[in-house]
Amino acid sequence: MNSLVRFSWLLPLFCLSSCVKENFEDVQIEVEFPEPPVVLVVDCETMGLNVGDPCVVSSGNPDVNGLDGVVNDNCNCQPISAQDGPVVTVAFWRQYGGAPLTVSTASDPPFLSGPDEVSISVGLTEVEFRFPPNTQSCSLQHSYLCAGNPVEWNHEAVGPSADSDVQGAYAVVSVECFGIVDGNPGVE
Repeated sequence: MNSLVRFSWLLPLFCLSSCVKENFEDVQIEVEFPEPPVVLVVDCETMGLNVGDPCVVSSGNPDVNGLDGVVNDNCNCQPISAQDGPVVTVAFWRQYGGAPLTVSTASDPPFLSGPDEVSISVGLTEVEFRFPPNTQSCSLQHSYLCAGNPVEWNHEAVGPSADSDVQGAYAVVSVECFGIVDGNPGVE
């Protein structure tokens, strides 16, 4: 009996000591996948440009180094002179007053020379854009902000015949802004 009493005391002690609660931490593993590489498809991979895109000549010849050029079929930057390439004139017309509006211009194909942005005040502002030689048609995109909202429009310039370039094309574009800012109509 003595051994049974000892055993009865040992059994709960044994059970209490063997039941130890273990703490497990939740471990979260975050896997970051790399972004897929961006693959640009261009005609001339070393330059990152397409045939007909504007470029700057990089040459050992100091007479042409740094001149504006155009990418040719051999993926070389072919210098152009100021007389090369057709000119398209855009006349920005603004009849009403207000603060000057800054109009941004882009084109397809990209123009070789001409401003990316033009400040337009009251009256007529003519701007010339020179395109790569033999450009038979081009699309011009213009945009500006009016009362915080973008205003965009496109227009096409084409040569007078199917086999001629856009030399001498002329477009008139009206630029006005009658917006409402802070509840004040007519404020630009």
